[in-house]
Amino acid sequence: VKLWQGQSVVAYQNSPQFSTLKGNLTRLDMEGSKIMAEFEAMDTDNNGFITRPELIDYVKRNNLDPEMVDKWFTWFDMENTGHITADEICTTLGIGMRKDYQEKVEKKREQIRKGEIAPPANAPPQYAAPPPKLMEGVDILHKDEPNSEVLEEALNLVRDHEREYSKDSSLARYLKEQMELHYGRHWHVIVASHTMGCAVGHEDKYFIHFRYRNRLYIFYRTPQPDQSDNMF
Repeated sequence: VKLWQGQSVVAYQNSPQFSTLKGNLTRLDMEGSKIMAEFEAMDTDNNGFITRPELIDYVKRNNLDPEMVDKWFTWFDMENTGHITADEICTTLGIGMRKDYQEKVEKKREQIRKGEIAPPANAPPQYAAPPPKLMEGVDILHKDEPNSEVLEEALNLVRDHEREYSKDSSLARYLKEQMELHYGRHWHVIVASHTMGCAVGHEDKYFIHFRYRNRLYIFYRTPQPDQSDNMF
């Protein structure tokens, strides 16, 4: 379950539920980074999600307050799926994943999508293969194969929200914010209604270029200073 699909993060952050969450976090003295550290400690297999039994076991082993279980599922499992995903925590708290953990999660999901390993038991929907309709009406223009999960989310974002924005620049800003929310900085998004020419440096497997309806889209993430560039 991806909160960003069909729901506004801004609207959620203005809701009473989010206000309650912020108040509880203040009382518990738990900042977002500490919550993610706890989450990573539970997700020893780098699945990108945890289940209620895993959270219960973690609380017992570390002699933590048993109420933590219900509180976490109230805060982060808004659709009552029985899972808490790293994406849901990041979306709710407005933070990004730690880069090393994010890369491990993405690598495992990529292996699952390619059929190299089986998905974990009781995995949430994002572990399923992309639906056949995902590529309908999409003209892929990039040459190199991108990260499949990132491609799927970029396409879903465009499908779900492109009609909401009449200005290309406004749509590009929204898409950039959502990509950075889920995949960290620094994402760049270009939206244009006409052909364009450009040359950019980007991380390997993090460049996407496609046409959907009457717009062209380019998504790319720039590398960290110690990483080499790819040029297309």
